[in-house]
Amino acid sequence: GDTNFCTIQDCNLSANATAGAEAAVSLDGCADGHRIINNLIFGEGYAVRTNLINGAYQTKISGNGLVTRQGAWLNANGSNVMFTNNQCEHPTPSAAPIGTILNQNLLYKSIGCIISGNNFGGGGNALYSLYIDGVEQWFIDNNQFYLPSSGQDIYLGPTSHYNTIGANNIIRGARGVQVATATLGTD
Repeated sequence: GDTNFCTIQDCNLSANATAGAEAAVSLDGCADGHRIINNLIFGEGYAVRTNLINGAYQTKISGNGLVTRQGAWLNANGSNVMFTNNQCEHPTPSAAPIGTILNQNLLYKSIGCIISGNNFGGGGNALYSLYIDGVEQWFIDNNQFYLPSSGQDIYLGPTSHYNTIGANNIIRGARGVQVATATLGTD
């Protein structure tokens, strides 16, 4: 059933993908008010995976040190998630992951997420820091990006609409933002 108002705080966690866990923290079928704050998460899998019920609000992933090979946040389903003030490092994985943050939209379109104040550190052979498609009204600003020269910092896919990529993101390299060509809203 639905789970509300859980807090995971001040923990050292392992994302052990080889043991069958896709992420160190997996919010699967959860609802409102979750907080994942001030943790250190290391390992092979994703740090956090959100698979929230449609209509869930106020999930906060903030102030964490995330050093994981698959990525920092896998958003299988989730709207109104705040991913803020995290240190995201991406050590070299055995296979190239798509992005440090990956949005999937398995059951519904993701709306209203905020990605702000994060440092996406270098490392690995990730293709993107942020890989988002099929989203609406996401706000991305005040982040620092650094990927190897082969990657893009932000990929905004063709089924995304009405998102804001703010002017205060710091791009430390020649990659920048890739917006896929298709029928876009005001992206």
